[in-house]
Amino acid sequence: MSQSSTERCMYNGLLKGFSSKQFLLDLPIMYDILAELAILSENLQKRNASIVYASASLNLSKRSLWHSNFRGLNCDQEWTQQLLSSVANNLKKRLFTTISTHGLTSASSETDIKSVQYEMLLNQIKVLDCDQWPADLPAGYGDEEIQNLCTRFQLNASKMRDYLDNSHCIP
Repeated sequence: MSQSSTERCMYNGLLKGFSSKQFLLDLPIMYDILAELAILSENLQKRNASIVYASASLNLSKRSLWHSNFRGLNCDQEWTQQLLSSVANNLKKRLFTTISTHGLTSASSETDIKSVQYEMLLNQIKVLDCDQWPADLPAGYGDEEIQNLCTRFQLNASKMRDYLDNSHCIP
């Protein structure tokens, strides 16, 4: 088979796929998925996007895709559900995590433990976000979280403490 006949077969297959009724019915769903991913991309590219903000944005997009009923269309078809699940699962894989990707397992109890650890880490990081601080910082605010972060990342706790006392002094 020559290259031109191989290309002709490929383009005929593409034409057949693009002109199928199912493809045309799925176009609005694919458009909505891409629109959701575009919003997520813009949120993640913001200069002031913190890890906490990025995680919340990813979770929101994941939930939107997982529980979607785009434009009132019937999303019960198997292919559509597989597509939405695949996109949502790929977003979940890109979340900030407390483990290496080599340590991933499918055990639900282990996954629950990792999820709790992830939430604890995000709550510790929130202490560093001055937008999350109360108007009047109470004495000792964030001490435990900072100590845990410093232990985890092998940092000097006194420099992090200085950051809470003077948010313009970035450690």
